[in-house]
Amino acid sequence: MNDLTLAIEENKLPELYSWQKQAIEKWEKVGRHGIFKVATGGGKTICALHLAASMDENTRIKIVVPTVALAKQWKKDILSFGLAERVGEWHGDKHSAGDMRFMIYVCDSARYALSSHALRDMREGRSVFLICDECQHYGSKENQKIFHFIGAKGFKKELYFSLGLSATPECANFDAVIKPNLGDIIFDFDLAKAQESKVVSPFLLFQIEVYFSGKEIGSYLDLTDKISKLYAKIRNTYVVLRTLDGDDFFNAVNKKAEEDPLCEAYVNAILARNELVLRASNRVECAKELIDRLPSSSRIIVFSERIEQAESIYRRLQEEKKVRVRLYHSELSLEAKKNALNDFRDGEARVLISCKALDEGLNVPDADVGIVLSCTHGDRQRIQRLGRILRKTPGKCPAKLYYLYVSSTSDPLVYLRGNSGALEVGNLSYVDGVFDYDAYLAVCESLLDRLEDGPKDMLPVRRKMRRNFEKGIVRGDYLFGEELLLSLIEKNSDDEAEADYYRTMLYLARIRLGKSPI
Repeated sequence: MNDLTLAIEENKLPELYSWQKQAIEKWEKVGRHGIFKVATGGGKTICALHLAASMDENTRIKIVVPTVALAKQWKKDILSFGLAERVGEWHGDKHSAGDMRFMIYVCDSARYALSSHALRDMREGRSVFLICDECQHYGSKENQKIFHFIGAKGFKKELYFSLGLSATPECANFDAVIKPNLGDIIFDFDLAKAQESKVVSPFLLFQIEVYFSGKEIGSYLDLTDKISKLYAKIRNTYVVLRTLDGDDFFNAVNKKAEEDPLCEAYVNAILARNELVLRASNRVECAKELIDRLPSSSRIIVFSERIEQAESIYRRLQEEKKVRVRLYHSELSLEAKKNALNDFRDGEARVLISCKALDEGLNVPDADVGIVLSCTHGDRQRIQRLGRILRKTPGKCPAKLYYLYVSSTSDPLVYLRGNSGALEVGNLSYVDGVFDYDAYLAVCESLLDRLEDGPKDMLPVRRKMRRNFEKGIVRGDYLFGEELLLSLIEKNSDDEAEADYYRTMLYLARIRLGKSPI
């Protein structure tokens, strides 16, 4: 019996997925150093805890995280899985004895303490196993100080083991800082692989086009004209920039902005236009209408890029009192954030409205719907937000992600470049309180056409169907498979209206698949 098998039997850790076994085997093979690049919700924390549990008693496990919330989550997991009776913490005013077997450090507080603790352990002949969660954060000039013990006087290479964890580990100083100190990316378990392995919930992706108000359109066009003129002037002024475009051009100009008013004006205009797009008023209207139309059983997380925007939709929902809603963002107190998560977890709230405070790592209570009210252009944030709704739980239907973007602007038309991993992608639009979904409505018309020449007793059925068509336009359940829809009809047998809705979706699904509807 090996150490890992013994660790599983002696503690309360769940069994490993196949990918976790492969990752652990690879980590051992390459000398116990490396990074696991794993989709959010794929189980990277459990994998790391299995490794920690397999270490001998002479090893000190040091876990570095970017936030206090993540530190508390790791501590809870270690205790609940029976890996230790006590867990040390190093953040804020918490300074546990540095020689405890499990120590959790928040990076801002760990820059010097971790190195001194690690070197002391090595002087006393103990091994150090460093786990860096969300490791993309630790390449900056300040944060890389957590690695100062590596190569310092008293450092013993044979006593050092390392593991980096992240869905998106690549960062600016990856090759210069992260890779030399933690190791290379040795296992890649991306969203597509997680879907294929059924480790995370399958999901449907809906991309909803919204529009500027008249005033916003005018401001956007004015800024775009200004950007175009400044762009031309910069290219005429700096010959070396003429070969650059896109992000490369912007980054180069941004470096010159502090010393060049022309470059500063260009950067400010770009940022102002991006802000205008992020804050488009119809985003809030669309998201509110979506929430009103989604079934009461849905557990929804709304992701916003701006606190003011998050608070705006929160107030709108609170005023109408149609749904139980909570707010979570960085400017709230720790107690308020804790209560919001607990209320969402316990079912006291059906909707959780959040900002970037939920984007990374935090173990968010189970949700089946995500609404991306606004977001940046980076794939990292988009992948992390998608991961918030993909945690697999028994009996969970495919999750749904709704991505709102502003038409004819710098907003990307698609949520993720390349293969998003979605079961299906639906493209909708929203104008003045009305949703339009061309592909869906075409299937609805096809079903009505097939029933047109049917028996007269189908007339009431057609009337019901039209009502169900309206419900389904945002729910998109016709994209589910036949087997799932049949199970949902059975599951809702005590609710005739809901069962009839899923029956209509089943007919539409069959037409979509080229089959006879009834």
